[in-house]
Amino acid sequence: MEPKSGKSKILFVITKSNWGGAQRYVYDLATNLPKETYEPFVIFGGRGILANTLEKAGIQTLSLPQLGRDPNTIQDIRVFFALLTLFKKERPNIVHLNSSKIGAIGALAARFSGVKNIIFTAHGFAFNEDRSEIARLIIKGITWFTLLLSTKVITLSDREEKQAKNFPGVAKKVVKIKNGIELPHFLSKTEARETLSTRLGQTPDFLAKKHIVGTIAELTANKGLIYAVEAMQNIEEYVFVIIGEGEDREKLTTYMKEKNLGSKVYLLGFIENASTLAKAFDIFLLSSLKEGLPYALLEVGGAGIPILTTAVGGIPTIIEDQKNGMLIKPKSAREIELGLKFLITHKEERKSLGEKIREDIAEKFNLKQMLEATFILYKREEKK
Repeated sequence: MEPKSGKSKILFVITKSNWGGAQRYVYDLATNLPKETYEPFVIFGGRGILANTLEKAGIQTLSLPQLGRDPNTIQDIRVFFALLTLFKKERPNIVHLNSSKIGAIGALAARFSGVKNIIFTAHGFAFNEDRSEIARLIIKGITWFTLLLSTKVITLSDREEKQAKNFPGVAKKVVKIKNGIELPHFLSKTEARETLSTRLGQTPDFLAKKHIVGTIAELTANKGLIYAVEAMQNIEEYVFVIIGEGEDREKLTTYMKEKNLGSKVYLLGFIENASTLAKAFDIFLLSSLKEGLPYALLEVGGAGIPILTTAVGGIPTIIEDQKNGMLIKPKSAREIELGLKFLITHKEERKSLGEKIREDIAEKFNLKQMLEATFILYKREEKK
């Protein structure tokens, strides 16, 4: 049954309503759907930046307060029944699930409510995280369950595509659609540094002549920031600027105090449209332990900033080692230190890597391509 408007209704579901890569992905799809054809509806846990930005854009939303990232049997059962009721009421043409936890609960609820088209996007598989073998096996089982229940599986990178296809009975459902972005208007180096200086409560010229290693990342364990902060102890003349907020702020702050890094590492918190400040950085560092296809690399790369990053998840789909950036092993302060020292002491290589990544982002990762590929998939699925 189609919505009363005659349009195809697409229900996007995501676990958290903060602002990370998966949330950016949902926002881009929901706000760019052809209005004459589609009616988007976004469901999420809590109330965060995603909720506010979607509502400003005129997108219908619904918050499920009981939906959270951490496992909670009673709350998860409530989420299942809430989604079951909602799917039966709304009768969506497509349910598009994002993130591991809501993938399993949402796919099961969609099946029970008779939804014909269930699409799951893997924003980095949770079994790739640093966990015990038993936990990883359990997560793999849940992931397989999610992929089997879904009618189509979108992966963002080569690695995730290969991993998804290795699950029995799933290979024919898998399609790779890389993230794409529309590059923002970047502030000049001077303007960006003045903005960051003011954010720190300093005079506008505070960061003007400093050498800056920067990152834009949520303050969570998966971002590996503790290793980056540790590495900065041995990097002379450079400071480390971290833009982002999250549950690990206290842990990072405590470590910085213990190591007396208050004048070396700066936590700036969440900044809206942080990527517009990319040119403030001399080097961009992403120390993640797990990733899908991170928007931060696409945005900062689009500004021509040389990148040092861990070779996890979909990152090697963006960064080719020594060609348009540098790849290092995760969970190693020593690797970060050596990578930074190489870039710091090799100015020409640094310049060349920045120019190459800018060219590659413009050519291979644009928003129009991502949207077209995803909307074609929607149409194809509805015709089945």
